[in-house]
Amino acid sequence: MDVIYLTGSKTGRLVWRDGCFRIVTPQQRDGGTTLIWPHDYVAVVRDGRRGVMDSEGRTAFDGDRVTLGGGSGGGLPDDTINHARAAACGGPYASAWLPY
Repeated sequence: MDVIYLTGSKTGRLVWRDGCFRIVTPQQRDGGTTLIWPHDYVAVVRDGRRGVMDSEGRTAFDGDRVTLGGGSGGGLPDDTINHARAAACGGPYASAWLPY
């Protein structure tokens, strides 16, 4: 039997704050949702703006309006790379990927 994983999408502003990427939607009044990226994504800086780049070279930067794929479960998975950093960012948490 094949396994099917359902993912969602979230649209908002990508924000770099206190060493963490978050997505903030118009409905959120707090600090937004801390993003957990796939292991092959890397941090980049362009024109003084922090961003993230996937293995295909797609990028998103602090301040960009983005629609991200992924999902949320609320908690921080135990196998998160750089777990201590993510924990310091605080939740809620969501996995995120650049869909196109």
